[in-house]
Amino acid sequence: MTHSKSIIRKLAALLVGALLILTFFSNTIFSLNLPGVVVGSPRTGVATTTFRQEGFVDFPSGASLHTDNAGRINFAVGRGDIVSPGDVLFSLQEDTEQLLERLTAEQGRLQRVLVNLASARSDLAFEESRLAGMTLDDITTIVPPLNLTRFDNEQRQLETEIEQAVEAYAAYRILFEAGAVPRTTVTRAAERIEALRESLQINIMDREREIQEHERITRQAEDAGQRTFIAEQQASRLRIEGFRHSIRLLEMDEQDVLSSLEQLYAQAEAGGLSTVYAQHYGVVREIPAGLESGAYVESNRMVMRLGLREYDSYAVTVYFPDSVGRLPEGALQDVRIDIPALEEHGIQGKIQRMSAAYGRVRVEISFATTANITGGERAVVIIEHFSALSGEMLPNSAIREDTRGYYVLVVEGERNTLLGYSFYARQHRITVQDRGDRSSAITALPAIELPVIIISDRPVEAESRVRVVGDQ
Repeated sequence: MTHSKSIIRKLAALLVGALLILTFFSNTIFSLNLPGVVVGSPRTGVATTTFRQEGFVDFPSGASLHTDNAGRINFAVGRGDIVSPGDVLFSLQEDTEQLLERLTAEQGRLQRVLVNLASARSDLAFEESRLAGMTLDDITTIVPPLNLTRFDNEQRQLETEIEQAVEAYAAYRILFEAGAVPRTTVTRAAERIEALRESLQINIMDREREIQEHERITRQAEDAGQRTFIAEQQASRLRIEGFRHSIRLLEMDEQDVLSSLEQLYAQAEAGGLSTVYAQHYGVVREIPAGLESGAYVESNRMVMRLGLREYDSYAVTVYFPDSVGRLPEGALQDVRIDIPALEEHGIQGKIQRMSAAYGRVRVEISFATTANITGGERAVVIIEHFSALSGEMLPNSAIREDTRGYYVLVVEGERNTLLGYSFYARQHRITVQDRGDRSSAITALPAIELPVIIISDRPVEAESRVRVVGDQ
């Protein structure tokens, strides 16, 4: 009987053990069929968004070349050509009759300048002699009437000359950019404007002093002789300074005319042919549509636009989708440029301007490099934007969305048997503060304390049982 009970107990133990083993294996097999998840916790950081687009290297500044005169044009370069200082850009064959008219006009201008120069020098010599011999006995105490005609006439004349000088400077500037005149011509034109303005200021001051002096003489007639003598000396010195300024202006005019005549004589010797040369390294950006070699062009017509290379500075323009439009200029961002053809990578760039263009965002970027760039190279622009908000970050793969907003799934363990824990996905609501292309800044109330499901090998819903297979 006792032996039978012992056998029964052993059989019962074996049965319980078998049941436990079967339960364990069935639970294990069931767990293997659960979705596998990798979990992680929020980390402190900022959201980053990377934009990548291709463009072409260009030069940041440019120049428009205009014809100085009418004639038949012949281009030596075409659109997209790279040019260096001294390269011929185009030549212009001017009509002989028109060239002779210009020569005659410049010769007439030279004669007028020479006559005015001789007159100014004569006036200067006379005034210097008069001042040197001036004594108090030469001054009468009778107050002469106030006469401002000379100042008014001179002021009108100087204002007219200033307007003409400004127009001449603008024209010489265009010619200089086109390579038609040397820099000294532009410099002299600028100096002439300044000298004219200084002369005008002197004339205004002289006129004001003349008025003040006349009033002073009238008020103090008893001492008129002495005061008039001093005033006359001052006025004489101002007139001398005015004559000297006029002479300097006329001498600059003389040099301008002589330089112009020299160019016209050289052009006449070449049969009316003038040639425009490149002054900088650059690229031909544009030649007006329909304008070809042999065409007749009028004076002051734009015939070519150049992109100019200056101080190893370059530009690239790219078009990004509208999503980049949320990035304000000057935002915290890293701009890098790769030029594969030159094996140049990671060149630091700077956003200069952003604007809307045809449903996209036009981004103009400048950069500097000592690489041997000729213009037109393919450039890869990479803009990595860093959010101004710093906080808890989660990978975008962990963030889910429904009609109520954003949420994540956290993993909570429950001890359901003696064999261990079961893990369940629980929904936890969050707010997305800023979204990057790989991770996003989030806030959560209450705070997230359980592991967050980052990725899973199968779709996972809230309250479903899961299997934790890794931790980030």
